[in-house]
Amino acid sequence: MRIFGWGLLLVTLWLGDGGLSRIAKLNRAREEAAEAYQAHQWEQAIQKYTYLVDSLRDETPAATLNLANAYFQADQKEDAQRYYLRLTSTDDAKVRSVARQQLGVLAHEQDNVELALGHLKESLKADPTNEAARYNYELLKRLQAQQQEEEKNKQEEQKQQDEQKQQEPSDYAKAMKAQAEQLAAQHRYQAAYQLMQEALRKDKTTEAFNDFIKRLGEVADINNLN
Repeated sequence: MRIFGWGLLLVTLWLGDGGLSRIAKLNRAREEAAEAYQAHQWEQAIQKYTYLVDSLRDETPAATLNLANAYFQADQKEDAQRYYLRLTSTDDAKVRSVARQQLGVLAHEQDNVELALGHLKESLKADPTNEAARYNYELLKRLQAQQQEEEKNKQEEQKQQDEQKQQEPSDYAKAMKAQAEQLAAQHRYQAAYQLMQEALRKDKTTEAFNDFIKRLGEVADINNLN
């Protein structure tokens, strides 16, 4: 966490006691917040950075980012998101990049891949050197492609199942085939063929027996030649 240097403090001496008092409070609060953050004492870090950002009006992007990160580490994701969103318009490109990166992580945790990719893309626009954002972006793109392929295969499988279900012959079609088989057994191939043709006109599921009908027709034609 960046602390005001002595050069800046010397300049602020001209502000009078009120200005110096605020600077001293800011520096002390920043030190305490940084110590809690570095010690991974997230709840305490949240309290310290909240005091900095909301009470002392520390408007530095780093303070808001650390507060958001502390909320994230404490698994208080909604609050983390709220502060990350504040940073999406900051002039600090690196901070903006990290904020977008973390928003991408949160979106992915909510199974919103499109939104996650959008945030990560903006993260890389803000800072092309953000390797964590680049890695996550490329990983999610591969995951998205895999999910799309799986969904496509699932749809094709469902389509095949639907087609098979549609082609499943009805009881009527099965009964007509049984009668046609009996006629064929009696060498009445033309009658069997005509019976199946009539069944086709009445019931589309009879198409499931197209191979049988085709063979009947061929045998009937040969038989007629004799």
